[in-house]
Amino acid sequence: MSRSPEFPPVGYAEWRRRVKLELGDAGFDDALTTRLLEGITTQPLYHERPATTRLGRKAVDNSLGWHLCPRYETADPNDANRQIRADLDGGATALWLRLDEAARLGVDPLVADGGTRVGRDGLPAYSTADLETTLAGVHLDALPILLDAGGNALPAAMSLLALGDRFEVDRRTVEWHCNMDPLAALAADGELPGSCEDLASEMHQLTSFCDAILPRSTAIAVSDLPYHQAGADAADELGIVGATLLTYLRWLGDDGLEPSVAVSRVLLRVAVDQDLFASVAKIRAARLLWRKVLTAVGLLASPPALIHAVGSDRPLTVRDPWVNMLRTTSQGLAAALGGADFATLPSYDRTLGPPSEAGRRLARNTQSILGEESALGQVEDPGAGSFYIEQLTDALARRAWSCLREIESQGGMLAVVRSGWLRERLASRWAARTSDLAHRRTAITGVSEYVNLHERPPSRDRHSSLDLRERALERARMRGNSSTEPPSLEQAGSLDRFSAGSRWAAAGATLAEISAALQREPSPTADLLPRHRDAEAFEALRDAAEARETAPTVYLERLGTGREHKARATFAANLFAAGGVAVAEADDFAASGAAVACLCGSDDAYAREGASRVATLRGAGANRILIAGRRESLDDPKAVDDEIYLGCDALAILGELFQ
Repeated sequence: MSRSPEFPPVGYAEWRRRVKLELGDAGFDDALTTRLLEGITTQPLYHERPATTRLGRKAVDNSLGWHLCPRYETADPNDANRQIRADLDGGATALWLRLDEAARLGVDPLVADGGTRVGRDGLPAYSTADLETTLAGVHLDALPILLDAGGNALPAAMSLLALGDRFEVDRRTVEWHCNMDPLAALAADGELPGSCEDLASEMHQLTSFCDAILPRSTAIAVSDLPYHQAGADAADELGIVGATLLTYLRWLGDDGLEPSVAVSRVLLRVAVDQDLFASVAKIRAARLLWRKVLTAVGLLASPPALIHAVGSDRPLTVRDPWVNMLRTTSQGLAAALGGADFATLPSYDRTLGPPSEAGRRLARNTQSILGEESALGQVEDPGAGSFYIEQLTDALARRAWSCLREIESQGGMLAVVRSGWLRERLASRWAARTSDLAHRRTAITGVSEYVNLHERPPSRDRHSSLDLRERALERARMRGNSSTEPPSLEQAGSLDRFSAGSRWAAAGATLAEISAALQREPSPTADLLPRHRDAEAFEALRDAAEARETAPTVYLERLGTGREHKARATFAANLFAAGGVAVAEADDFAASGAAVACLCGSDDAYAREGASRVATLRGAGANRILIAGRRESLDDPKAVDDEIYLGCDALAILGELFQ
C-alpha cells in the first residue's frame, strides 16, 4: 500500500499564483527579480532545465586541478626572484612575469621619457641577463612561465628562449606562454612598439615558431583586463575578448597561417571579481564564445579554451583592506568553480603598494585550501547542472555575442579602440556602476557600509617606487648595450628570424636593441583607458575628511523614544561614516561643535515635534539640517535642507556636506 506524499508537488504556475497572492500590490518583477548591470534579469526560482553543454578544460597535472600562478611586477628583478622562491616553496605551480612599460614598448630605459617608463606597471627586465636574475634557481622546464610583454612579445620570447638554451632545456617540454596581445596593450598603454601590420607579422612568426619548436607553448593572449579595469561589465568584456580573438585570427589568416594552427596557441585571460556566480558564469561563457568564434571561422572541431582567471583589483579597497581577503577568496572560488586552467589572486594589501610577504602568502594559501583541502579542482565542471548557473552562462554568452557583432559593425576591435567608441561605451558602463555604488545599491563593506572610522591601515617597510626605479636605471647603465653586430632580422624567415634573435639575445642584446633591429613602422596611438576601483569615490571623501584640521562631525537630533529613533539614527551614522563624518558625542547641538544636524525618528515623531526641533536647531546655529527618512513627514518639507534614505545618492549628499 503506497502512502500519499506529505507535501504534494507544486508546479511553477501554481507557485507563481501563490506568490502573487502573498505579494499583493507589489509586482513580481519589482519584488523578486534582480536586474544585473549586464542587462540580465535573475529570477527567484529556476525551474526549467537549460540546454546544457559540457564545458571541459585542459587537464592540469597537479593536486590543485589548476595552476596557482602568482604575478610578478615589482620594479626589481632581485625582489622578484625572492618572491618567486617563496611562492614556489609555498605551492605556486606557474609564474606570471609582467614586464614594465619600457620593456613592453621596446624602448631604451635610459632615454625613454627620462626613465619614467622604468618600473611602471611591471618588472624592469630588459635582457636575458635580467630574466636570468629574476628566474635564478627556477627549473625553466618544470612549470609554466607566462611572459607578458604586451605587443613586444617577440623580442621578450627571444630573450626567454636564449635563457632556456643557456641551461639546455628541452624545447619540446617547456610550457611558455608568450602573451602577445597588441590590442589590449594599445588600450592599456596608449601606444605600441610598432605598427599593427608589423606586429601582426610578428604574431605570425611567434605562432609559427611555437607550433614548430615549442609544442607545449602559446604565442597569443586575449585579455579583458584593461577593459574590465576601465569599467566594462561581464558581457562587454567577453564580447571584447571574442572580437579581439576574431581580429587576431584574421591577421594570421591574411598572413597565410591556418586558423587550426593559431587556435592551439592562444590563451584567454579573464578578470573575476567578488560576484561569485557572475564570475563562474563568465568563465564558462568564455568557453561558449570561444566555440562560437571558432565555428564562425570554419573550425567545427576545436581544442578547449585555455583560460587564465585573474582576480580583479576593481573591488579591492584601501580602507579596511582586511576585507579584501574575503573578496579574493570569492575570486579564487569563482576561478575553481568556473574551471580556469590558471588562477592569479591579488594580495589583500595590493592597493596599499607593493604586496607584503604576508599578503602574497595568504593569496597562495587561499588557492591551496580551495584546491587541496576542498578538492574543487577534481570536478570537471562544477557549475554544470545548476539551472541558475547554466542560464546565467547562456545569457552572458548571448549578450557577449551581441557586443561582438556591434564591435564588428563599427569596423572591428582596432577601429573601436582608436576611434574612442570603446572608451565611450566603457565610460557609460562605469557611470551605471558608479550610480549603483553612490546610491549604495551595491555595497562596499568597510567603505560605503559598516565603516570603522578608527581603523589603522597596516604598516610595513617598503622601498618607494622612485628608489626602485633608480636602482633599475643604475642596472641598465652598468649593463650598457650589446657589442655584438646585430643580425638582419627584418628579412629573415619566421624560424630563422626567431633563432637569430635568440642568439643575439644570448650575446647580450636588450629588448630595445632587438626591437630596433626589427625596423618596425611607427605605432598607432589611442587614449589610455582609465583604471577604476569601486571604492575610489568614497575613499576620496575619507581622505578629504582626514586631511582637515578638525574632524567633520554631524549631530543626530533624536526624536521620540529609543524605539522610534534607533533604526534611523543607526542608518544615518553609517551613511555619514562612509564619507569620514563622525557622529558628535554631545547632549545637545550647541555643545556638539557641529555645523550640521540630522533629524532621526519615526514618521509620527516627525509629525509631532519635527517643526519645533528644526526651529531649535536653527536657533542654535545649525547651517544645514537633514532628515533621516522622507521630508514629506514634516508639516513643512522645505524646513530641512536635504533628506537621506535607503537608496539616496549618498556620494552627492556627502559631497555637498564637505562643500
